Amino acid sequence: MGRSTLQMNVLILGSDGQLGHELSKNLLNCNVIPCNRAVVNLEDNDSIEKAINKYQPEIIINAAAYTSVDLAESEESKAIQINAHGVNELAKLAHKNNIFLIHYSTDYVFNGAGETPFTEETSPDPINAYGKSKLLGEKYIKESLCKYLIFRTTWVIGEEGENFAKSILRLAFTKNTLKIVSDQHGVPTSTALIRKVTNEAIMSYFNHDPWESGIYHLTPQGKTSWYNIARQIIFLAEKYKLKLKVKSHEIIPIASSDFPTAAKRPLNSILNTEKLKHKISFNLPFWEDDFRPVAQKIIEDFDCNAS
Repeated sequence: MGRSTLQMNVLILGSDGQLGHELSKNLLNCNVIPCNRAVVNLEDNDSIEKAINKYQPEIIINAAAYTSVDLAESEESKAIQINAHGVNELAKLAHKNNIFLIHYSTDYVFNGAGETPFTEETSPDPINAYGKSKLLGEKYIKESLCKYLIFRTTWVIGEEGENFAKSILRLAFTKNTLKIVSDQHGVPTSTALIRKVTNEAIMSYFNHDPWESGIYHLTPQGKTSWYNIARQIIFLAEKYKLKLKVKSHEIIPIASSDFPTAAKRPLNSILNTEKLKHKISFNLPFWEDDFRPVAQKIIEDFDCNAS
């Protein structure tokens, strides 16, 4: 048997974000130390080292990131500082102090070409500044020689923070028409699923059977589009009798070219998860089953007056 998880200090960076909040509240019975940006700022190397020296963690989970995809086009240096240079410092300190590092990345490291799911061995080719910054962060972690896991995931959704589901509800409450891109394909990934996989990786580490350092793709099974997700959200909201101006069958599908954004998005965000499936003790759910509980909770907590 491995050591008790209660003996382990686990530092969670970005603890007040969508994913960090889920990890901080629902991680294993470790000694969880949540660190928001006021405690550890990836733009401030000193804050990283101070936190490591103070808390002496055996594991660092980095849920902190610059995630404003469109804004990154005009703030590329800031995105690179947080997603790459800050991560580089974090990884080097993890190696120096023999700390296990768990980091989260994105499908945006790929160009989205074709229809085949991307594997961990597919050559990255990001098409926007955000994707480039995340890929550089991955590179620095691998070069640091620290013990690490990088989980690439897609279209993250959780109960806390801002996400697509909450945006759709607000728009459907205030707008008479709703047009949603239908030619970008992927799957929403709940923070609960990410936390469940992270827990298993931590348990293996505690029990002296760590996963091999590397990249793992972490998403539910299946394939959908932003348009179909929006319809699903509104359909569920209708069951809760929310008084929305737009019905699920009234949402209009549009092409990405009809909805220009500062950052180009990949059309194919499907990740091959076969490598992860061989590591975890449960079957990855289909996206509908993973998405429904968190969408229902978001709908239950939806405040029309805050829209």
